[in-house]
Amino acid sequence: MSSLIRHTNCQPQRPLWKSALYLFGLIIGFQLSLVLISRLPRLIAGTMNSAIVLAIIFGIIYLIKKKAARYTYLLIADEIIFYKHVGKKETKVLKLKINEIEWIRPADKAKKLTKCTKTYILSCRTKGNGVYIGQFKQNNESFRFIIQPSEALYNEIQANL
Repeated sequence: MSSLIRHTNCQPQRPLWKSALYLFGLIIGFQLSLVLISRLPRLIAGTMNSAIVLAIIFGIIYLIKKKAARYTYLLIADEIIFYKHVGKKETKVLKLKINEIEWIRPADKAKKLTKCTKTYILSCRTKGNGVYIGQFKQNNESFRFIIQPSEALYNEIQANL
C-alpha cells in the first residue's frame, strides 16, 4: 500500500462573465421586487421585505457552505481522512480505517440501496461521472459518504477492501 495519497476536490470556477451576469440579474430582480412590494399595504410590504432579506441571508449561507467549499482526501497507510476547507478554515470531517469501509460504488449504482443513519457529503458534486458512495459501520449503525476521488486514490482503496 502507498504511504501517502492526497487529492483535493473543488467546485469548478465559473467564467467571470457568467458570474457577473448572474449577479446583475439578482440585483435587478431584487430591485424589481422592492418596487412591486412598495405598492402593497404597509404591513404586508414590511413582512415581504423581511422575507426577502431572510431569503438573501440563507442564499449567501448556502453559497458559502456548498459552492465555496473544497474537500481533501488524505490516505495515509491504512487510514483515510476527509477534510473540508471553506476559505482558510480546515475542518476534519471524517477519519476511517480502510478495513472499516464495507464497499465503495459509483453513485448511480448505490442509490437504490437500503437506508443508512447518516450520509457525509464530502464532494462538490453528488451525481455524475467519478462520484462514488461508500458505506461503513460504527456502533452497529450504517453510515455513508459521497466522495469524488482521483483514480489513484479510488484504486488504492478498492485494492485494500
